[in-house]
Amino acid sequence: MDTNTTGVARALEREFGRPRRRRSSLLECLVKTILSQNTNDDLRDAAYEAILLELGSLERLRDAPPAAIERLIRPAGLPKQKSRAIKEIFKIDLKRVCKMEPEEAYRLLTSLKGIGDKTAKVCLLFVCRMPFFPVDTHIARVASRMGLASGSRERISRRLEELFDPKDYYPLHINLMRLGRAYCKPRNPLCSSCPVRDYCASANE
Repeated sequence: MDTNTTGVARALEREFGRPRRRRSSLLECLVKTILSQNTNDDLRDAAYEAILLELGSLERLRDAPPAAIERLIRPAGLPKQKSRAIKEIFKIDLKRVCKMEPEEAYRLLTSLKGIGDKTAKVCLLFVCRMPFFPVDTHIARVASRMGLASGSRERISRRLEELFDPKDYYPLHINLMRLGRAYCKPRNPLCSSCPVRDYCASANE
């Protein structure tokens, strides 16, 4: 097995392309990432659109009653939990976050109830362009099967940050998720046609 991490990144880009960053505010990213917890993209988007349709802007969530937020985001599941997390966002000055040192910004976001490691790292990477590697279920599974990292998602995240070049964190995050959905599925992974099979411990057992 070739453990060349640059080769992994380039093989994924040949298969899926190099994703371009989408412009987003930190508030939008945090709300969407909270809504995405334990649900799929379609239900997340339905809840997000319901917020904009009724309130007109995300800023109006600041003064919206929790019960109203729960009603709007119910399609995404866990409405009470996610409503509380959304309210937590407004306890800090979001305009300051991207100007902070990365670890300081990470500590600030994760100090908020309902904002965990993945949510904080997603938004700091996507919006602030800070050198963090968020890990979801797909990435954790892929990293473990490939022999790149194992353990908790936080531990896998730290290991991937050590292995890969920071300039590749964003495209790799997106492409590893795509790999997990298209090839490295929880059951019956498509190893024979996987674009990174030459770098994978499981495929070469």
